This record gives sequence, structure tokens and C-alpha cells, in this order.
Amino acid sequence: MNDLEICKRIAAIEGNEYEDGELVRVGGQWVNPMLDNVLANAWCYSLVLDYNIELSPILQDGWLATIADKYDNNGNINHEDCHQRLDINPNRAIFLVIIAAHKGA
Repeated sequence: MNDLEICKRIAAIEGNEYEDGELVRVGGQWVNPMLDNVLANAWCYSLVLDYNIELSPILQDGWLATIADKYDNNGNINHEDCHQRLDINPNRAIFLVIIAAHKGA
């Protein structure tokens, strides 16, 4: 999935306006969510909180974003009810795991 498709999907999931050129309207401002800037990172941070996403650095491989619906008695992730995506761009990893969770993938 390329950045353009990801931006369209995340805008649709979140109920935000989308404009060609990978821009999503967030809080009255147009944001390119793939960039590493204050607006994009603030929006991603709010999504991390909303979806209870765990974001972990994985050495030189990038960032692992995890949404876990269930945990065992020890607080460990039940991987049968888990969505994970790895990407070099942390924002992209966050968007991909949200898309996967909405697909039920």
C-alpha cells in the first residue's frame, strides 16, 4: 500500500477530509501525516492514545506498532487478537496497524 492509499484509508476511518497530494484535514488544518513534523506527530500521538497502540523501536528495522485487543493474566499480549505492523516511519506504522485492525487482518 503506498502513502497515497494509506492517507485515503486513514482519513476515511477517522472521518476526516482528504485532498489529493496526501493531505488530511485534522483540526481545521491540512496535514501530510507521513511527514515528521509537529502537526503530523501530534495527530499520530492522539491516534496512539485513541487506539491504545504500543509503538516500539526495533533496532535498524524501524518501528513496530501493536494494537492488542486482549491480554493474558500476566499482562502479555494475546497474539490471536493482535494486529502488528513494522515500518521505518513510525507514523506509517501507526496508520498501517489501524488499517489492519479495521480490516480485521
